[in-house]
Amino acid sequence: MLKKTVISLLALALFSQFASHGMYKALASEFTFAIEAIIPDNQVTPGVTFFDVLVEPGGQQVLQLNLWNDLDRDVTVVPEIATATTNHNGVVEYSPRDVAMDSNLRFRMEDVVTTVESITIPAQSSVILELEVNMPDEEFDGILAGGLTLQELEEEDEGQESGDAGVSIRNRFAFVVAILLRNNQDPIVPDLTVNDVFPSQINRRNVIQANIQNITPRFVNELAIEAVLYRVGQDEPVLEVYQNMMQMAPHSNMDFPLRLAGQPLQAGDYILNLRLESGDQYWEFSEPFTIDAEVAEELNALDVEIVHVTDWTWAYIAAGVAVLVISNIVVILIMKRKRK
Repeated sequence: MLKKTVISLLALALFSQFASHGMYKALASEFTFAIEAIIPDNQVTPGVTFFDVLVEPGGQQVLQLNLWNDLDRDVTVVPEIATATTNHNGVVEYSPRDVAMDSNLRFRMEDVVTTVESITIPAQSSVILELEVNMPDEEFDGILAGGLTLQELEEEDEGQESGDAGVSIRNRFAFVVAILLRNNQDPIVPDLTVNDVFPSQINRRNVIQANIQNITPRFVNELAIEAVLYRVGQDEPVLEVYQNMMQMAPHSNMDFPLRLAGQPLQAGDYILNLRLESGDQYWEFSEPFTIDAEVAEELNALDVEIVHVTDWTWAYIAAGVAVLVISNIVVILIMKRKRK
């Protein structure tokens, strides 16, 4: 029997300026293990705690992390490699996500960097975790971005009911370390495009989402988005949204949401005007789309913020008809009695 609980806390060792052993020791008092990236000589960005290395096409390299355990018991850690993605909040994710890879992505981090399935850190000791980098033979520009997620794996076989098979496994704590790989440092001009606009839901709340794609192999930093939604034929906007200080991973997609905040979706034709800004670069788009009546009804029924008022119109009509029928019957009966 396999049981997985939600990771209790995610410690991001990303783009941090804290490279001291002392900081990770402080984390070790809260977590069951701690980590420290051993920065190699071919590091591009100095003074950080993540990997940003320059490796030639077809080159091989071993990246190392020091894992240590201050507890009086052994700790088993499961490492996992993933390609960087961008979530709908405009935050780069370096942990594995169940999303489709970008259509322009040439190489996946999990195919280029490999490591062991698990590693055990003995009690009151430390070990070196090695990551094997095998760069593609074909040269690429820009950055291949991804991350290493390290989770504690705890096995429990006590307290199980008779007849239970296997052990109960819980993923408890996690650290994430960014991995950036390059063949060269040639500058890349950022470029964004909009692929689609569609109604959807986030956490059972209606949104209009714009799929924004970073079509370049570089990060798009300090991204600001201004979105104005119009119904076709109307001058007043239906919805306006502004959000800034976002970031997109190289060759990634973001489903940027316009939240309706309890307002029901209305079927019809719309236009979404978007202005995207990053540094001195900007992009403007005007995207027409349609909300289908059936889709709107389905999503509105599922939205937990919409106050659903029951329409009693037909019930009132039926009740009125019933009263009239009964009244006529009573009148007829009274008249018959009077005649007798």
